Amino acid sequence: MRINCHAHVFNAKSVFTYETLEILLRRLTEMEIPVLLKTEIVGQLEKTLTKAGDYVDEETFFRNVVKKVSSSKDFKDVLKTLATNDTLKLELEGGAALQDYAVDGLVRLLEKVGDALSQDDKDAAKADIGDALAFLRIALKPSIRHVTDILMEQLTLQDAVIPLVMDITHDGGDEKLLEKQLADTSAQILAYPGRIFPFVAVNTKRPESFAIMEAALAGRGFIGVKLYPSLGYSVNSPEMFKVYAYCEERGVPILMHCSEGGFYYSDKTRNNSDPALWTAILQKHPNLKICFGHFGGAQYLAAAEIPASCWTRTILDLMVKFKGVYADIAYHSEPMNGGTGEQNYFKNLSLLLQNPDYRDRILFGTDYFLSRQRLTEKSYWKYFSKHLSENEFRQIGEDNPQRYLGLPSETQKTSVPIANYIRFVYQQRGSLLSESPAWLKSAIKELYGPTATLPKPSLGPKWSWNNKVHAYFYVFLAEGQLSEQQKSKGFDTVGMLKLRDLAYWNKRFEANEIWNLKLKAMSENLDSFFRANGGGYEKKQDSAKALTSLQKIFNNASIYIHEAGEACDAIYYFA
Repeated sequence: MRINCHAHVFNAKSVFTYETLEILLRRLTEMEIPVLLKTEIVGQLEKTLTKAGDYVDEETFFRNVVKKVSSSKDFKDVLKTLATNDTLKLELEGGAALQDYAVDGLVRLLEKVGDALSQDDKDAAKADIGDALAFLRIALKPSIRHVTDILMEQLTLQDAVIPLVMDITHDGGDEKLLEKQLADTSAQILAYPGRIFPFVAVNTKRPESFAIMEAALAGRGFIGVKLYPSLGYSVNSPEMFKVYAYCEERGVPILMHCSEGGFYYSDKTRNNSDPALWTAILQKHPNLKICFGHFGGAQYLAAAEIPASCWTRTILDLMVKFKGVYADIAYHSEPMNGGTGEQNYFKNLSLLLQNPDYRDRILFGTDYFLSRQRLTEKSYWKYFSKHLSENEFRQIGEDNPQRYLGLPSETQKTSVPIANYIRFVYQQRGSLLSESPAWLKSAIKELYGPTATLPKPSLGPKWSWNNKVHAYFYVFLAEGQLSEQQKSKGFDTVGMLKLRDLAYWNKRFEANEIWNLKLKAMSENLDSFFRANGGGYEKKQDSAKALTSLQKIFNNASIYIHEAGEACDAIYYFA
């Protein structure tokens, strides 16, 4: 099983605080986007994310950005200076024309606007406008589940991921925000059992951080701890040493952000992630399992030789002294610029993988979706598998990660965190949404006995042909939304499809108005179909409320058909 040891599935809403906004602004600043475009994006982010509710309409978001930027005096002045701007001016004329753009069209239009601005912006010599917009599109997804689905769809059934929770807080006063992120992340284990291994964030600026960590590791399926000290806390505090003692005793792996970039509270707090601080910590806790994320920074591996004094060299020195020290190559996009940097990077990495002091403790990671500023998840895997030998990629992508996590093997017993993970999945086995890999099925038999098995992935507590709402919903879909191949698989299998698998789903390529008309028509037809076959409204429901709810259901790409059926069950009843 290949494992991405460094990824994220939070969305912007799940981590949004004023501290987050400041950090996002700094991140956008580092990406060298034209100032006018950047200012409007940040303004729209603040308006969008502080609204009540979980749903973020990315079409409205990008449309508002285009409107604001294109109507500004600064941008109009820029257009006048360009030799060829007729096409762009035509595309930006009139609000009605702008309404015809779907998301993809709006993003392409923003790229053109950004390119035009860049020609007049001396500070934006290498504006990564397209990359920034791609990053924002994932961040603006309505839920953690949406983000996870985008990630997992790019991988095979033999691939697994470690999603790292982010806790960006000032004083812990936003406990409900973190709780929702933890609950939603834990739920992804049941969506992809045996393939999602989440790490819980510890931020000692939050007074209850230790108790939150302990509960997540003991009973919510989390198997490791994520540290991000550059957000403004120290790794040497008494609170942190309590965490280290807990993790060392139970074999809980830790992953700490360790590069001079990324998210940080201030320039001063960047050094809170300096690996040199860990010498004294590891002397006190020599059996601690700690991975230094980003290996100190890709730029050091891309040098002709790894400098004698840099964060990467410090990590390598710690690896020699302490056998629990690991490092990952997440967000190592530096070599992808090609040239001598690429040659140096893979020369240095290959030399490390030949050295017995290091080869067993280098891990593969991508930093999805933060790495989406440069490339897709699938492309990241493909790039590294192409530039490393088959044995080298197996080492960092399979062998080392399984050892780091404590997964059961012929040479390794199941670690305490993985045993807790197995128990969590087995206790929640009635809610699994997809098939489990062989390792998990085998581990459950080992733990609970040879007769213990995982049931067929759940279709929800009420998805049944005997439930008339579900039966009629299926018939409605079969009459126009399911292909012959889909219908041949039967009621249960169709229940595990997602709405985006149906014939109507074409949101990315349709104008907003057309899409909304389609949702309205779908909802009215389903409502009429239910009522024509004897269905009535549940209490506190009526026609207007039902149609509004159905449109929201049909607009959700990630919802399973059986979940849509359950949502309909809350609206309609049959005698």
